[in-house]
Amino acid sequence: MHWFSPKCLPEGKERRQQVALTNRGHLVPCCFIDQKEDLRHPTMFKMLKVSKVSDYDDVKDIFKTKEWQEFAKNLAEKNMDKVMPVCKKHCKIRDSKNRLRKENYIYKGVNKEIQNEKRGTTQILSSTAQMEEERELRTFLGEPDEKKTNS
Repeated sequence: MHWFSPKCLPEGKERRQQVALTNRGHLVPCCFIDQKEDLRHPTMFKMLKVSKVSDYDDVKDIFKTKEWQEFAKNLAEKNMDKVMPVCKKHCKIRDSKNRLRKENYIYKGVNKEIQNEKRGTTQILSSTAQMEEERELRTFLGEPDEKKTNS
């Protein structure tokens, strides 16, 4: 499968995505997995039982457990029926000319998700509404409005 490349598996001598430590003291394959619905997935549920850092003298021992070895094997062999949906979503190979960048901002108790489609280094603004939202967000963040000029 050319569309899937797990970032948590070593590429050469380095990983492209580092493991993460949850605020509950568990090691997880990456930060994307630390979401309530993903932690409840049967694969992750098994891994969490053997991933409490305080239960080990050396964190590397967690990687040696049967659960982590099975997880890595399924990723490496691309056994997609056994790979968690969160892994499929975040480790999907995307065309560099068509990447989405999502940002979440909380303003006055309202959570806003902004998606910006990127093509190279040029940002494409999809609508007047999005431009207005971005202007409002810049004001919220204390950034100057690009349309104002000193004359």
